[in-house]
Amino acid sequence: MFLTVQSGAAFLPNGQLVIADRKNQRLKLLNQELEFVTYISPDISPLKIASWRNDYLVHVVFKNAISNGIKVYQVENNNFTHKNTMTRPWPIGAIGRSNAGIAVMQFKEDAWQIHLLDLNGKLLQEIDLKKEGYTLSQPECFFITQELNFVISDRGHNSV
Repeated sequence: MFLTVQSGAAFLPNGQLVIADRKNQRLKLLNQELEFVTYISPDISPLKIASWRNDYLVHVVFKNAISNGIKVYQVENNNFTHKNTMTRPWPIGAIGRSNAGIAVMQFKEDAWQIHLLDLNGKLLQEIDLKKEGYTLSQPECFFITQELNFVISDRGHNSV
C-alpha cells in the first residue's frame, strides 16, 4: 500500500510494523516481510508514533483544532483497539517509549522540554532543555532507555 506522508513507524514484539501515514490519516500494519496487512482510520492525523519491545501498545501523537495528545492502541491478531487518549496542553514534537514510561518533547514558553509521563499520561518530571544548556531547533526522533536516558535527533541542527 503506497505511503504518501510517513510520519513515523513502530515495531511490535512479533516483528510487525505499524506505520503512521499522516496525509491519509491512517495507521497501517505491515507483516514481517513488510507486506500490507490492514489499516485503521482514526479520527486524528498521526504525527509521531512509539512502541516498546515487550508489549503490543503503540502510542500515537496527534494534534487537532481542539487539543494535542497521545492515543494509545493495542495491536493484536491484526486488529487495532483504542485503549486510551492522553491530552497535553502543548504540541508534541517527538515521543519515546520504554517500559518505565513515555517521554515527549514539547515546546513550552520559549524552549523545548522533555516531559516524562507514566504509561497513563501522568506527568512525572519536566526537564527544561534550555536551562540544562541544550538548544534544539527541530527535534525529530526521540529514544528513551530503560534507565530513562534520552537520545534526541535534531533535524534543524543536523545533530544527535
